[in-house]
Amino acid sequence: MSEDISKEKLLQLVQEHKKKAIIGHELATQICEAIQEASSRKKELHAIMSGSKAVLVQKGFTESARAIFDHCKDLIGTTSGYVALLTEAGEENEVLFLEAGGLPCDVNPELPMPIRGLRAEAYHSNKTVYHNDFMNSEWIDFMPHWQTAFR
Repeated sequence: MSEDISKEKLLQLVQEHKKKAIIGHELATQICEAIQEASSRKKELHAIMSGSKAVLVQKGFTESARAIFDHCKDLIGTTSGYVALLTEAGEENEVLFLEAGGLPCDVNPELPMPIRGLRAEAYHSNKTVYHNDFMNSEWIDFMPHWQTAFR
């Protein structure tokens, strides 16, 4: 089989073989899951390689961070987010950039950003955190009331 065959074509072939009773339902399901997993891993590897390249070609930390952010944003399918650094005192964030994803956002990145909510979880766990339905999450309570009025 050609290496150029698309994920969609592979999935279609599996379904055709399933209909012809060449392979059983359970095996077809396992093959489809494996194809989906391989596709996800390929996207992740591409994002990692692109992010690594960005670190090497960009002139500064902010530019590298933005390039990595954009690759990660595409990978997980989000439209908004931000990158910030912890201040020397460890009590607030300094926003490097904020991407509102075309949504209304009146947050002034120049104002102090205390470490609480989802942000605190990221710092305490030392892991990237996100929520794909933020407006309906427990973290929305940490947003200023005027920011959540359109909810």
